[in-house]
Amino acid sequence: MTFKPNEQRAKAAQIFLLVIILLYAISFVSTIFEYQLLNSWRMGSDVDMDAATSNDLRQQIIGIFQILAWIGSGIAFIMWFRRAYYNLHQKENMRYSDGWAAGGWFVPILNLWRPFQIMKEMYQTANHLLNSKTPFNPHTLGMGALGAWWFCWIINNFLGRISFQLATKAESINDFINASLIDLVATGWGLATALLALKVVRDYARVEPLLYKEDTSSSFGNFDPEILDA
Repeated sequence: MTFKPNEQRAKAAQIFLLVIILLYAISFVSTIFEYQLLNSWRMGSDVDMDAATSNDLRQQIIGIFQILAWIGSGIAFIMWFRRAYYNLHQKENMRYSDGWAAGGWFVPILNLWRPFQIMKEMYQTANHLLNSKTPFNPHTLGMGALGAWWFCWIINNFLGRISFQLATKAESINDFINASLIDLVATGWGLATALLALKVVRDYARVEPLLYKEDTSSSFGNFDPEILDA
């Protein structure tokens, strides 16, 4: 059996998720400022074009950083995810190929459930392996956070689309205020989603070395670092 090191990939995924969490928090505060500015205009305050320009620039800069962080996070998460699923293939007959752990995210419609099926199988298989070594193993993974993460992920995608559509179609001050409120909801929901994603990665990364401890001289640290995914 050939296992591949996954600790560094797990760390990279967690770092990117922490960056996303920070950016969501910054975006949430920034959107509150935007809402207050828009609402003051609706209440009769003079429109300050400098304030409007500064607000738009701030939101755009945050948005650019978020896009870059999402891209980096997506790459890091999928690389970790595929490697973890590949390693389980070395011990158990898994339902899908490890390629599906990456490709499943990019197939329309199917990506609404296939990645979750694979992650759920990873959790269940990990728990089976842990309990086979030590009955009632204290390191077994809880399934609650996993289900909550995927539920939040699906809703987060829909909220993001709604927020984007409202922002691009807004014309009146009330339209912009409504778009800002939806953006606040979407940002808060995204923050919760990212926190749950971080927990999912962190929990699995914590137990992953234990799954293969008896199959190597120590753990993943002794794997050949030159081995890479195809």
